[in-house]
Amino acid sequence: NKYLLNKSDNNGKVLVGFRNLGNTCYMNTSLQLILNCDEFIEKLLNTGVRKNKSGVTQEFINLCKEYRDQSFKKSYHKEISPSDFKRIFGKTHRKFEGYQQQDSQEFLRNLLDDISI
Repeated sequence: NKYLLNKSDNNGKVLVGFRNLGNTCYMNTSLQLILNCDEFIEKLLNTGVRKNKSGVTQEFINLCKEYRDQSFKKSYHKEISPSDFKRIFGKTHRKFEGYQQQDSQEFLRNLLDDISI
């Protein structure tokens, strides 16, 4: 639906989606949830987070920046591929390494533990 893909909120942002990499809806919905918590993301990008050896933190920050940049572009097709993030997250959390269906709450809990501010 073209209207939904281009619908703007009050801040002038447009909706951005994530490419489904194969049973990654649990991850995509969790990412959408957290990336639309503007205050949290601003604090994350401005304050930084503790570094972790796995690279999850840095890859999540990269994803945040790409999502934010795409949110303010006024083009029709807004889709980001989270494949780099998924690969690194899966190396750290082996349960999420493949493309099986997973639990959104468990994914989100692990992500927040990794990027705690």
